[in-house]
Amino acid sequence: MLFLSFTTVLFSFSEYRATRFTRFSESTMRKQAAVRLEGGLGDHILGMRLLQFVRRRYPGHLMVVYCDCGGYRSQLEAASMSPFADEIVPVFQDRSKVTAENLGSLDNLQPEYLAKMRQADAFIDAWPGPPFCSESREISPAFLYIPQSGQLGVPYYHILASRPRLKIPRGSDAEAAHWINFSLQGKYIAINFEKLGADGLREQFYWLRPFLLRLLEDSSVTLINIFSRRMDFPHYPEDLQLMRRNVAASACEAVSEICTWHSRIIPLVDDVQRPMSVQTLAAILEKCHYFIGVDNGLKHLAWALRIPRTFFFPCHPNAYVISRWMPDYHRAVFLDAIEGQWPSLAGAIGASLVKSPRPPY
Repeated sequence: MLFLSFTTVLFSFSEYRATRFTRFSESTMRKQAAVRLEGGLGDHILGMRLLQFVRRRYPGHLMVVYCDCGGYRSQLEAASMSPFADEIVPVFQDRSKVTAENLGSLDNLQPEYLAKMRQADAFIDAWPGPPFCSESREISPAFLYIPQSGQLGVPYYHILASRPRLKIPRGSDAEAAHWINFSLQGKYIAINFEKLGADGLREQFYWLRPFLLRLLEDSSVTLINIFSRRMDFPHYPEDLQLMRRNVAASACEAVSEICTWHSRIIPLVDDVQRPMSVQTLAAILEKCHYFIGVDNGLKHLAWALRIPRTFFFPCHPNAYVISRWMPDYHRAVFLDAIEGQWPSLAGAIGASLVKSPRPPY
């Protein structure tokens, strides 16, 4: 399947292990700058902030992006949208090493992949620091991106304040039209609530239903309810991977139930029978006036595309979590304080839909 005129992406897991996705002839003798991205879709998108600084620091180098995502296609597709990456190479972990405490660590990689990356003329690991766990709660945000800051000659706060540049490939608009029939007169809001899980989401129905129905009082508004039936987490340790799989699977029924609340809440379902690429999803989001969701990879994609948005988070996070995962913290609404807030929030979102052109968020 061709997503870019110069990049071929293959989706067979076995082919992933032996294939590079390249934009230039591999016979080139250019020096190489290797960059490792790691984690889920959101982690990859956040890590892609570094690529513009890598290109600025090494303008003549061939930039090879190594995706440490267990071969999962969403992350590889996201990386392929970077205008700075010349090659995208999937790499794989030694699963016996991966734990919740060392999640994302470079040392988890299989030795042959680690050696390949370190053979480059310059190697930058985009992993910003320890994952969210009990030990990380006391870590200062000032420790994020310190090695990368020194390598690239960029203050760490410039990295944290930046967004990745994404280029939606030609053909994705046409593919998006196969999923959603957009009207020029319509106002479209993408919604996604998967990460809350079935029980967690249903606990919010008492306010979420009237909140969404308030938005639909404007007859030109359509809500696009996006969710996936084929999510996986191959970069996680096995016990955590199983837990996240179960949460994602149980959430589908609760998420799909939202579509029964109104005829203008339409499902957009990514499943095995009809998979949706991240590039197509990006093209759909670009046509939306607003995004409402939770703090997950889809929200980070909306952030990278500068889609106006609001996202919900269970409670107020600490400074480390905000600095590492929430560059749009100012767009967060906390569920432990949602009572009484949703009517004014619905009004503010509804009012923003009439503004043109839409402001960047």
